[in-house]
Amino acid sequence: MSDERRWPTEEERDATIFAAKKEGGICAACGRVLSADEPVWQRRLEVRRDWGSYFSETHRWAFVGRECAAPDALEESDGREPIACEGCGRGMHYPVARRLRATVCSHRCQAAVQRRRSRGGQPS
Repeated sequence: MSDERRWPTEEERDATIFAAKKEGGICAACGRVLSADEPVWQRRLEVRRDWGSYFSETHRWAFVGRECAAPDALEESDGREPIACEGCGRGMHYPVARRLRATVCSHRCQAAVQRRRSRGGQPS
């Protein structure tokens, strides 16, 4: 039995993870564009490690959509209210055991929050 789907290369998978962390609005695991009100779950994803990045991380924490979230993460989040991203308002779910909790879903939202704070709380 052959699988006709085209599987992404390691480079494409890594590019999707880094794009999701930078821009937000896409699932870091599959690259699907997320709707503005769709919540995300934080998940640890494996990234490629080559000679140029020998000492870099082999895993990155990134946000994924419901279909790519780990089953235990979905179970943990049942009945819990998601944390709202300070930049775009998207609901974010974190693993219960993970203490570090960012308040933004992407670098783009982080920059927007920093701009707003530097203007004294005025909308950007």
